[in-house]
Amino acid sequence: MLSMISSEGICTKCGFCCDGTLFNRAVIKEDEEIDESFSFSVIHEKDTTKHFFMLPCHYLKDTLCTIYSHRPYKICEKFKCKILRSVNNSKLTFDEAFKIISEVKRVKDRINDNLNIFFPENTYASFHDSVGAFNKLFNEASNPIEFRKRYNLLILDSYILNELLSKHFTGVNKIR
Repeated sequence: MLSMISSEGICTKCGFCCDGTLFNRAVIKEDEEIDESFSFSVIHEKDTTKHFFMLPCHYLKDTLCTIYSHRPYKICEKFKCKILRSVNNSKLTFDEAFKIISEVKRVKDRINDNLNIFFPENTYASFHDSVGAFNKLFNEASNPIEFRKRYNLLILDSYILNELLSKHFTGVNKIR
């Protein structure tokens, strides 16, 4: 019962796995039926049998899953981020986990604010894709020094966020 409380307590404060922060899509297992009773836009990966749906999930409201008790795909039920596993294994307390989640939210909000200021034409569906597009611009800048001068705080926050997500949520650098 403790792990269920841990899962719900951490997950309902976070939502990063479903809101497009950690990933831009969720993979549906090959042995799973596509559930047509839900309005997921299921995408079939070209030249493979893989299926996925894009994130953010439109069933997520704030940080709560509105179909939690009827989640149609294993990924929605089985995914456990590193921070959740750390709480469940008593390597982190709830308070420590909530502080980390709050810090990630603060950095993410700063990034969103700056992306909206500098790139108002940004039409990416997920935060993950927006930061990825910014990082691509950074990597392809014709004048990297000027780019760094202009977007220094955004670059720094992007780096900080990537480190926080890697250390506490995914274990890998995801959005660089």
